[in-house]
Amino acid sequence: MTLNLIDDTEIDISCFVQVNDPNDGEEVHECVMEAITDYIERYDNMLVDGEAEIYFGDSIMYIIGFSRMEGDEETWGIATAEGTITLH
Repeated sequence: MTLNLIDDTEIDISCFVQVNDPNDGEEVHECVMEAITDYIERYDNMLVDGEAEIYFGDSIMYIIGFSRMEGDEETWGIATAEGTITLH
């Protein structure tokens, strides 16, 4: 995962998520979103945007981008192959 902060700092994070069935797309999606949401909340005031690459073995299974969405309220949008999810 790469996080881009407002002071032009870039943070690279490696983490693992554990799932019961890697073929269960819904379970994988939920675990990945929980991990990304944790980092968004941790760096919320400093974070501009970021991206995550999710691997199983040597293959990339997901590439996810996230950034602030403009509007009445500050929210985060996460774009995946399945669409856009708005958090808090």
